[in-house]
Amino acid sequence: QAGPGTIGRIVRVLLAEWNRFGQQVMMDGRVIQRGWRETQRGFDDRVGLFWRYGTGINLDGDDTDHPWSAAFISYTMRTAGVPDHLFPRSRRHSTYIHFAQQNALVNDPDTAFIAHRLEAYAPKVGDLVAYTRSGAANYDRYVNRARYKSHTDIVTYVHHGEIGVIGGNVADSVTLKRLKRGGAGRLIDDSHAWFAVIENRLPLR
Repeated sequence: QAGPGTIGRIVRVLLAEWNRFGQQVMMDGRVIQRGWRETQRGFDDRVGLFWRYGTGINLDGDDTDHPWSAAFISYTMRTAGVPDHLFPRSRRHSTYIHFAQQNALVNDPDTAFIAHRLEAYAPKVGDLVAYTRSGAANYDRYVNRARYKSHTDIVTYVHHGEIGVIGGNVADSVTLKRLKRGGAGRLIDDSHAWFAVIENRLPLR
């Protein structure tokens, strides 16, 4: 079991890596503050750590044909102490998006990660937000698909009208995205084809 304070540990890992990579920021789909790149000296090796510890795959930041964003999420979860049976580490975001969507169908109260439609749930710190790179932003389209092009970031703060999410391999770095949220707290950002929020039910503190 993931111990007390798991979400806090997840956020600390994310912020540490974001600081390490120079605090790159993206808003409305464009970089407004530039950080360090995946191929720069030292940072390519750090991406290699994400790959190896997150997925067991021996790649690094110089292997630019291989997106490392899911490896970064997997590294974050493992470093924070989240066991594989609660969050399946993978080189593909779709693996754990599918896992969370299937959890939602079962509705098991002991499930740690459960997917929601954007209009049905307001993201909170520790949750993941997901968008597709494979067509329309339709939650139902992906319920029974475990392999497709996609991306997730993890929520690190929630403010009035905005959430901050951190992910890897975003404009070649570890990047904070500032995303719009509506009056009910729902994600309304249109910079990507967002289609799901994965609720993180692990302990906050």
